[in-house]
Amino acid sequence: MSDEIDSQQSTILKFNELVSNSPNNAVKALMLINGGAAVAILAFIGNAISKTEGNLSIHGEQLGSSLIWFAWGIAAAILAAIFAYFNTGSVLRQVIRHRDIRGQ
Repeated sequence: MSDEIDSQQSTILKFNELVSNSPNNAVKALMLINGGAAVAILAFIGNAISKTEGNLSIHGEQLGSSLIWFAWGIAAAILAAIFAYFNTGSVLRQVIRHRDIRGQ
């Protein structure tokens, strides 16, 4: 009986690790993509300004708009990380409750 309980606890811990790591890795990738894009645009703007000696012929409003979209992407990724955190806890509580209801 003790071996069965240890096996179930081990399964719960593995499940918890899997459930918590997968969304976190996806969210990290989203943050990296959006943050990298924002840095690339800032580097583009800096390079364009240095080559034109301050007379930037590129529409700054359009570049600023793209930076705002990438910032929203980062904010959405952070929000997804928060939801993933709470979802992981909820799933783990459900697994434990189901195990307790079955009397194991």
